[in-house]
Formats: sequence, C-alpha cells, structure tokens
Amino acid sequence: MNIRREGDVVLRDGSTVRIRAMQSSDEDGLCSLLNSLSEDSRWLRFYCLQNRAGLAAEAHREANLDQAFGLVACSGDEEHVVGHAVRR
Repeated sequence: MNIRREGDVVLRDGSTVRIRAMQSSDEDGLCSLLNSLSEDSRWLRFYCLQNRAGLAAEAHREANLDQAFGLVACSGDEEHVVGHAVRR
C-alpha cells in the first residue's frame, strides 16, 4: 500500500507530532522506542518480555513491512519516533 498522506496532530498539552507512513529508515527510531518501553508495556504489547535482540528484530520486521501498512508518530526536527501502529 502506497499512501503519501502525512500531517501534524496537536496533543492535549499543546505539543505537536507528525503522523506519517513508516519507512524502512525508521528502524533505528522504532528500535529506540521499543527499548524505552517499561516491562509492563512490553508484556502487554508482546505477551512476553522481549530482550534487546528480540526488540531489534521486531523493529526490523515492523519497519520493513510487505503486506501491511505502518504509521509512525514523530516529534521534533530530528523526527524522534514516539509512537507507531501497523495495519495488517
């Protein structure tokens, strides 16, 4: 699926994030996001406590989707990945 829409969303605190299609270049940012999750969040997301290697593999898989579509929420000029979603 090739969707080129993107846009800014204003959050409740007045800050903004850019929502855009996930790209393979987002792998490192996605890996950082997954590694920053608490143990509870990792458990709820993966139903197990992934280690760093497992999270890196998950970030690689998610950032290089073939038959699905992913979005990322990015913050700041460096587009720090602060959220993501995938539609399979």
